[in-house]
Amino acid sequence: MCKRVVIYAPYSTDQQNPASIETQIDLGTSFVFVRGWTLCQTFVDAGVSGASFDTRPGLTTADVSMCRLPQVAPSVP
Repeated sequence: MCKRVVIYAPYSTDQQNPASIETQIDLGTSFVFVRGWTLCQTFVDAGVSGASFDTRPGLTTADVSMCRLPQVAPSVP
C-alpha cells in the first residue's frame, strides 16, 4: 500500500532561522521518496509561535487537508 503524506515545516523566530524550513522540506521529501510514499502537499509556518495549535495556520490547514483526501483502498496482490 502506498502511503500519502504531507510535510509540515515550522520555525520559531526565537529558536531557528528561516533556512531551517528549506532544510526540513528537503529532508522530509527525501524521507518520503526513499520509502516510495506519495507527497501530497507541504505546509509551512514561518516565524509563528508554537504555543498554540490555533496560532499555526500551516498546521491547521494541513490537518484539514488530510481529512479531505479521498480514501484509497489497499491494493491486493
